[in-house]
This record gives sequence, structure tokens and C-alpha cells, in this order.
Amino acid sequence: MKRALYIIIGLIAFIALPIAGEAIAPVAPAPELLEVPDTATPQPKRTPMPSPELIDEPKQPETTPEMTFLGKFIVTAYCPCSVCCGKWSNPDNPITASGDPAVEGITVGADWDMLPAGTEIYIEGVGWRTVQDKPAGWIIKRYAGRILDLYFENHADAWNFGKQELEIWIKKEAA
Repeated sequence: MKRALYIIIGLIAFIALPIAGEAIAPVAPAPELLEVPDTATPQPKRTPMPSPELIDEPKQPETTPEMTFLGKFIVTAYCPCSVCCGKWSNPDNPITASGDPAVEGITVGADWDMLPAGTEIYIEGVGWRTVQDKPAGWIIKRYAGRILDLYFENHADAWNFGKQELEIWIKKEAA
């Protein structure tokens, strides 16, 4: 019984409010306040969210249109210290498996059966790298070849990079 009473009162209020609202004089809207930018605190730039159909699509680097998407790889990092390189450690003169000197910003290790030495790849969020080194065989097997190892000059940077799953592209061969 109480429920029916609440429903009736709600219906009356629903019907009566628009009628009563017409009898009341409209209130003028408040003048808009001017926004003064706060120059003391820098505001972050806001970027619009991508449309849903672009979220799942891999974003090809804008540097060249002749790229092939290889998929996602596990990407780790190493430096020339004994913790990272074990018996191959050589901090004074780091040399890669290809014989080239290891250079931060250039050198990456990969499974040479999948990405041969000298292959140029683009790593999401990292940039262009050249395959010059290779991870230990047991690591390659563990990840079925889908592992990359970025070279850093110091252990802290390698440690901070950690282990990530990133999208990888390769340059297409010239015809």
C-alpha cells in the first residue's frame, strides 16, 4: 500500500512540475566567468584519446613507410658488467657477437635465425636499433626467438629499463 502511494505521489510530481514551471518567471543565466590562465603552474598538454579502431592497430613509425610489423617481442636490457654479461663481460671495451663495438642507442641483441646481424629494426618507444649481438642460447629458446636485448652503457639504466613487451618493425628489403 505504501509503495502504491509513493508511485502516485511521484506521478503527480512528474506531471505537476512542468506545469508549475511555466508559471514561474525564467531566471537569467549567470554571466560567464573569465578564465585567467595560471602562468605560474605549467599545465600538461592533453591529447585526445584515439578512436577505438586505432587502439588495437600497431602504430607504424612515421620515419619511413617501408616497414613490416613483426609483432610483439619481449625486450630486456643489458650492460657490459659481469652481472649482465657473465664470462663475456668487458666493461672497458664492450664487443658484440658480430665483432662490432657495443654502442648505446645502436646495439641490440636478437636471435640471428630470426633477425640476422646487421638487421635494422624499430622498437616501440625506443627507436631504431641495429642487431649486433645475441642473447644466450637458453634465453632465445625460452622465448622462441621473440626476445630482444638492448645495450646500455651502465647497469642502472639497463636495470631501470627492465623487461617489457613492445611492438617491433623491420625495414623492408629494397626490391
